Amino acid sequence: MALLVFYNQIREDPDEVEYRFGTTEENLDRSLTINKETREYRDQDGRTEGLAGATAVKIFGRFRKEGRWPAGGIIQA
Repeated sequence: MALLVFYNQIREDPDEVEYRFGTTEENLDRSLTINKETREYRDQDGRTEGLAGATAVKIFGRFRKEGRWPAGGIIQA
């Protein structure tokens, strides 16, 4: 199964970071909010599985590697 997700950071404050994401660059139709301290995440419907989970895992990986929350990116798998 192929995975292609685009994401862009839209908000960052001391407690949370929020992203818009979707399967095309022009249609970032979902949101993902990450609690910086607990690393808990949820999409706009409160879900943590599926595309939201896959996106969060990749964002966490970049955070660990770069030491900062990424401004945006593409996930291809």
